[in-house]
Amino acid sequence: MFGSRYLPSDRTRWTDGFDSSPVWPSEPDLAVSKDVVAAALHVQVQDLSVEFLAEGTHHKVYEISSALWSTFYIFRIAIPIFPFYKMESEMATLTFLRQNTQIPVAKPIAWDSSAKGPLGYEWASVEKLPGVELRHLWNQAPWDKKLDIIDVIAAFLAQLWDPRNRFSKIGSLYLKEPHHGRDPHHPASSPTKATGNERFLVGAAVDGDLFAGRRRYIPEDRGPYDSCHHWLGSLIQAEERFLRSAGYLLAYGKARNVNQVEEEWEDMLDEIGFEEENFEEKQKSTLRTCRDYRFMLHRIFPQPNLSQKDEPRFYLHHCDLREANIILDPETFAITGVIDWEQSCILPDWYAIDYPLFINDDEPINNTEPPIPKTYDVDSNEYSETEAAERTRWEAKALRRRFDCNIECLLKRNDWRPTSSPQNYLKSRFIQGIANLSES
Repeated sequence: MFGSRYLPSDRTRWTDGFDSSPVWPSEPDLAVSKDVVAAALHVQVQDLSVEFLAEGTHHKVYEISSALWSTFYIFRIAIPIFPFYKMESEMATLTFLRQNTQIPVAKPIAWDSSAKGPLGYEWASVEKLPGVELRHLWNQAPWDKKLDIIDVIAAFLAQLWDPRNRFSKIGSLYLKEPHHGRDPHHPASSPTKATGNERFLVGAAVDGDLFAGRRRYIPEDRGPYDSCHHWLGSLIQAEERFLRSAGYLLAYGKARNVNQVEEEWEDMLDEIGFEEENFEEKQKSTLRTCRDYRFMLHRIFPQPNLSQKDEPRFYLHHCDLREANIILDPETFAITGVIDWEQSCILPDWYAIDYPLFINDDEPINNTEPPIPKTYDVDSNEYSETEAAERTRWEAKALRRRFDCNIECLLKRNDWRPTSSPQNYLKSRFIQGIANLSES
């Protein structure tokens, strides 16, 4: 049946609404978690201290410590939104960064990219990076420390944009051995450990546009891709299949047994992502728009010639380089880590080479330096949203200029163009338009 094909009974459920997130099917067993951690770190369970730290969209995070060690560890349990690939790619990316750059990232200790083990979930153990998130310190940081932070971030990104770290495919990074050694559809539950001698390949893209919600269950070309034409053509195809599968599911619903509980069908409609009313008209209209995008694809991103297909020209991209993912020493403001590499992809320069998100703000109203606000605390009676916004925009522009100088010096080129530059505007608008097709 179409229903079971595109919405299998054992599927991961997601919350409703624009900012949808996966729903945990069960609470991970803490006792089993301790057993798994003890085995991975070669200690007795009684010697471990496990403290819950946080719960993100995709993980439950615990701090692991012991009186036997001076090192703290992070143990993350992952909800299975893109089984095997998401975990394997993140661990491979961390390993690659540690071997090929000086960017401070967590050291992978052990992980299991299968949910078939005793815990019933994928998991990873990494060394904990010391410090606090930049978002807690940024507004209090002296101006000279902010300049230092930008200098260091520019040096980190210049390493990702170094020609020696380019790739010939678009996709995500994997370790060669685990990626080829396991069947991703029936992965064995045997934890992997980093050895220090890993080699890497570019494989399927860990892209939420290809696995979020019910998209995971639609057969797609998830990469790797040998060109922008191949990559963006596959994203257009994914939107077409998303729409057509919605049509199949709605037809399946109309033919459902009259005894089916209406509330269950309403829940399924939320997962389908479209309303029954006027769907056929919307589907036809959006599929026509998809055809228009295919026509424009050939003009904006023509097929590369054969000599270009194996040419290294793509870069590793951190898709969420904001204040929450940069770790600092609270005393010195020195950067001690960059986190959240879980959906990093290898992408073309016009997409991957850009300012860090936390300084990629709107232009200030004018170039006059505004005063520093009395407070950034929104709960304070002295807080002024206008003053805070004006100062933030002015600082962001000044820090972008500082970033420009660093990148031009480090890459020895004065023609670098961020994603937001006029030269990249058409390409950026094109991919954003694809992402919005199902919302149109």
